[in-house]
Amino acid sequence: MNNLIKKILIEWSYRLDDGMIDLENNTHFSILREVLSDMKLPSEVIIEVMGNITEEEKESFPAIKKD
Repeated sequence: MNNLIKKILIEWSYRLDDGMIDLENNTHFSILREVLSDMKLPSEVIIEVMGNITEEEKESFPAIKKD
């Protein structure tokens, strides 16, 4: 599993202009989808991976005034 993740990250960064993955860049997500598709991963896996990356944190941290 770790080898697969490493291969994905290497290929993903290789296809980016500067090699730096930016999780807030929609173009980078499109390229990731292409990488996963080119690796012949099942569409269910691609959807799961993309969903996990874009999932926002649901925890909230209330602000506390420090006196």
